[in-house]
Amino acid sequence: GGKSPQILFEDADMERAVTFVLKAITQNAGQTCSAGSRLLAQRSAYDVFGTELSPAFEKLEVGAPEMDRDCG
Repeated sequence: GGKSPQILFEDADMERAVTFVLKAITQNAGQTCSAGSRLLAQRSAYDVFGTELSPAFEKLEVGAPEMDRDCG
């Protein structure tokens, strides 16, 4: 478990895809059998998606569970 790939094609709604990919790995601190720890992206979508995904990860808030942050 825990090596479930997310698959991204160039015709995907990139904004929605960012949300799904982000949640797939951060949900339960990545400790689920279906954690999306890999991303398989169509070559033509790679750069576009990467420029949107990186800032989304930077905005994540981490803290103790009682703080109700994005991860922790």
